[in-house]
Amino acid sequence: MTRVRVLRGRGDELQSIRAGDRWGLAAIWISVFAILVFFPGAFSRWDMPKICVFLIAVVLACVAWPAGRVSRIVASLCLAGAVVLGVAALLSAQPLTALGGRWPRSEGLVLLPVVAAAIWAGARLLGPAAGQVRHGAWTRSVSLGSLVLGCVSVLEAVGLRPIASDLSRPGALLGNATDQGLVGAAFVAVVLPVVVDRIARGRALRTWLFPGSALLAGVVTVACSGSRAGMLALGVGVVVTWLGWAGPRWRGSRSERLRGLWAGLAVLGIAGVTVLTTPLARDRLLGVSNLAAQTVADRGLIWRETLQLILDAPWWGVGPAGYADAIAVRHGPEWFATVTPGTVLESPHNWALQAAVSGGIVLLLIAVLLVGALGSSAVQALRCAGAVSGLKNPSSAVDEWSLRVAGAAGGLSALCIGWLTHFPVPATALLAGLLAGVVCAQGTRGAEGPRWRRTRLGLVSAWCVALAFVTAAEYPLAGGVGATSAESADRAFVAAAALRPWDAELPSIAAQTFAAHANGGAHGAGELGVRWADRALALDPAGRPAREARAVSLRAVGDLIRAQEEFAALVRDQPHDPRMMMQLGVTTLLVGEVAEGRRLLERAVELAPEDTTVRDAADWAAAVAE
Repeated sequence: MTRVRVLRGRGDELQSIRAGDRWGLAAIWISVFAILVFFPGAFSRWDMPKICVFLIAVVLACVAWPAGRVSRIVASLCLAGAVVLGVAALLSAQPLTALGGRWPRSEGLVLLPVVAAAIWAGARLLGPAAGQVRHGAWTRSVSLGSLVLGCVSVLEAVGLRPIASDLSRPGALLGNATDQGLVGAAFVAVVLPVVVDRIARGRALRTWLFPGSALLAGVVTVACSGSRAGMLALGVGVVVTWLGWAGPRWRGSRSERLRGLWAGLAVLGIAGVTVLTTPLARDRLLGVSNLAAQTVADRGLIWRETLQLILDAPWWGVGPAGYADAIAVRHGPEWFATVTPGTVLESPHNWALQAAVSGGIVLLLIAVLLVGALGSSAVQALRCAGAVSGLKNPSSAVDEWSLRVAGAAGGLSALCIGWLTHFPVPATALLAGLLAGVVCAQGTRGAEGPRWRRTRLGLVSAWCVALAFVTAAEYPLAGGVGATSAESADRAFVAAAALRPWDAELPSIAAQTFAAHANGGAHGAGELGVRWADRALALDPAGRPAREARAVSLRAVGDLIRAQEEFAALVRDQPHDPRMMMQLGVTTLLVGEVAEGRRLLERAVELAPEDTTVRDAADWAAAVAE
C-alpha cells in the first residue's frame, strides 16, 4: 500500500497539467509524427529523418513540465547495455564503424542514444502525473497518426502510389511492409484501452468515435501490409492491452466488465474479418503466396547461420554493425540457392539473436532482464492503479495513467513479438522507446534546478543540430547516385562523406555507383571507383560490396591482374557465391587464361543453374574459346 499512499498523497503530481503546457503538448505530437515522417528526395527517405525529427521532440521535452521519471532498474539496465555495446564495439574488427553505426539504420551512436532519450521523454511527458491535457494529446496524436497511416496504406493497397516506390508492398510511411504492420498494431494497442474504457462506461458514441476510427484504421493498416509478423503482433497486442485494462477494474461494476469484454472480442473479430477479406493478407497468412512460404524457409536458414556465428564469438559478439561482414563469409550454398543475387544480410531478423550478435551473451542477458523489468513495471503500475480505483474517491489522473500503461504495454508486446522474425528500424525502435518510458515511469522527486535545466537544454539542442547535419548527408548521397556525370557524382559523394565521415557505407555506395558506370563504359568512372573503394576499405576492410566494386573498377581501367587477385580473394573468403565466381571467371578469361576461366564459369553455373546472368556469361566464354 506504500505506493498507493504515495499516489494519493502527491495530489500536485496527479492533477491535470495546465492547458498552457505548450512545450509538453508539442513534444507529444512531434514524437508521434516523427515515427511517420519522411524526407522526399533523400537517398534513404525513411530512417535518418525519423531520428532527427524525434530528437526535436526530446528538445521540447527538456523544457516541458516533468510528469514522471525513468525507473532506476530500467535506467541501470540501459546504462549497462550501453557499456557492453561500447566494449563490444571497441573489441570488434572495425571499432569506428561499430561505434558510429552503418547506413541506413545507423545502429550505433546515431540511433541508440536517441532511443534512450525516447525512454526518458516517454516517462517525462506521459508519466503518472501527466494529467488530462497530456493524456488527451497522446490519445489524439496516436489516433490521428493511425488514421494517416491507414489512409496511405489503403491507397497503396488499391494500386496507387502516393509515395513513389517500385516495391509490390511499399510500406506506406515506413518504407517496409513489416514495419508498417508493426506500427499499425502498436497504434491499435495504444488507443484500444481508451475505446474499451469509454464503451464499458456507457459513454456516448461521440466520445469514442475518433479513437475508434483510429483503431479500425490501425487494423486496416496491418491487413494492407500483408505482414504475418504484424498480424501476430496485432493479436498479441490486443490481448495484452485488454488484460491491462481489465486488471485494475476487476473489482468494479460487472456490467462494465462485460461491456469491456465484448468490446475487446469485437476488436479481435474485426481484425480477423479484415485480414481474411484482404487478399494479400489472407494469402500470406494461409501460406498460399510463394513468397510467404519462401520467407519462412529463409528465416530458418538465417537463424541457423546466425547461431553458428554466435557460437564462434559467444562473449562479446561481433560488435554493433558487424553482423553484415561477419555473416557474409559464413553463408553456405543453400543461401545463394534461395536468395536474390547480391542480397546483403544486415540483421538476423530476431531481437534476441541481434542482441547476442552485437554484444554477446552478456548483452542478451541484459536485454532479457530489460524486457522483464518493463513487464514488472507495467504489472506494478496497473496493480497500484487498481488499488487506487478501489478507494472511495479515485483520482481520474490515476485512471488515465492506467490506460496509458495498458496501451503502452500492449504496444511494446506487439513490437517485441514482431521483432522475433524482423529487425528494429528507427521508426519501431523509437516508438518502442517512447512506450517503454510510459511503462516504467515513476513519480518525480522534486523540482529541477534551473542551472541543470539550461545545461541539459543546451546539450540536447546542440545534439539535435549535429544530427541535422548528419541527416543532411542523405541529399548529396542521392545526388551522387543519380548524377549524370562522374565529376558531379564525385562532388556530391565528397559532400555526403564530409557530413558522415565514420560511415563506411557512404564511400562503399559511391564505389558501387562508379563501378556500375565503369562497367558500362563511362569515362573516368573506373578511377573514381577505385579511389572510393579504397576509402571505404580503409574504414571497413572486410566490406565485400566495396571489395567487389574495387575489383570491377580495376578491371574497367585495364588493371586485369589486380582485378583478378581481388576477385580471387573474394572467392576464397566465400566459395559458394556464384556471381563472384562468375566475375572471377570473366576476369580470368580477359587475362588470357581461357581454360581456367571456362572452368570457373562452369563452376558458377553448377552453383546457380537457374541464374540466367551466370549462364549467359558461361555461353559467352564458350563462344570466346571457339
